[in-house]
Amino acid sequence: MKLCPYCGKSIVRHALVCKHCGEWLEDISDYLVKRGSIYAHTDSMVINNSSKANQPAEKKSNCVFCESEKVLSQKEILEKRYICSSCGKKNLITGKYVEDILRNIPIGWGWLILTAYFIFSIQRYIGTLDDEVQMGITFGLSLSVLLALYFSTRWYLLKIRFVKKRNLQKIYNASIASGFLSIIGSAFFIFAFHFAYPLTGLQTDKKFSDEKIFYFKAKISELAEKQKGLNEIISKPHFNKKESVKNSGLLDEYITLNNDEKKYTDSIFRTLEESEYYSEKISDKKKIKDANLVGNKIIVYRIMSARNLKHYYLTGDNNALKAVEELNSEIYKLTRDYSVKFEDLFNTD
Repeated sequence: MKLCPYCGKSIVRHALVCKHCGEWLEDISDYLVKRGSIYAHTDSMVINNSSKANQPAEKKSNCVFCESEKVLSQKEILEKRYICSSCGKKNLITGKYVEDILRNIPIGWGWLILTAYFIFSIQRYIGTLDDEVQMGITFGLSLSVLLALYFSTRWYLLKIRFVKKRNLQKIYNASIASGFLSIIGSAFFIFAFHFAYPLTGLQTDKKFSDEKIFYFKAKISELAEKQKGLNEIISKPHFNKKESVKNSGLLDEYITLNNDEKKYTDSIFRTLEESEYYSEKISDKKKIKDANLVGNKIIVYRIMSARNLKHYYLTGDNNALKAVEELNSEIYKLTRDYSVKFEDLFNTD
């Protein structure tokens, strides 16, 4: 198939005359001689088109955007483009197939706004996933589905507009409708993918483990705040018989707080050991056990220091005070080493 240069309609590739407008497409003298026609030695073009022999055919085109008809000049025909006098938009002179017509319609920037809105909206959902693998897969596939739905729906709606002449009013309504359908389709995809994760083998216990560790950390922070008020008594002991009973009671409270801290610290390390996600992530399993031992040692030394200090307040025994000083020095060293070697184990966020 080819297009008639006069009316632009489709005709057979080897046609000598256009069946739509009647224009001869080439000089057919040789063809008539072979056929023995009485018109063989005449101007074949004049015989069949006496009124239009030397006049170029008038070519018209309808604007893709507003459908206004325009008579094209020779310059516009040669350049294969023109500016619509009604809406001012540029039109490419193409074939009559929908793929050719859609070349006039730019991709535009609506898909960029849609993508930006989608990225902003999905952040909250991405944050609920277990790990980086799930986040990457969900984000990549969801964005692909969104854009695929947008461009396929837009192309289909424009095709309906031009092929079946279904009215979409303004041509850019196709982009608006495509964006709306794409958002709905992507939302359903994400919803379905969320329930499909347990079947893919990608689901981990990271989120559940993080929630437990966060809870234990919060409890330890609460205990640390309560211990602050007692630190001065622990760090600057002085014998005062009048305040011995009061200080002894405060030290009992301090010992209780440390026992509670030990319970929550043990729970954190137990969670790390039992977590499938963190067991694979933390390559050195011995490091978890060593950290637990050092952490427990610090707390036990605190309790021992508090008990010796309580004995000093009640009896004035200087040997107990000396033991407190030695234990506090050891606690300082252990705490410093712990922060250097094991603090990264708690960075689960």
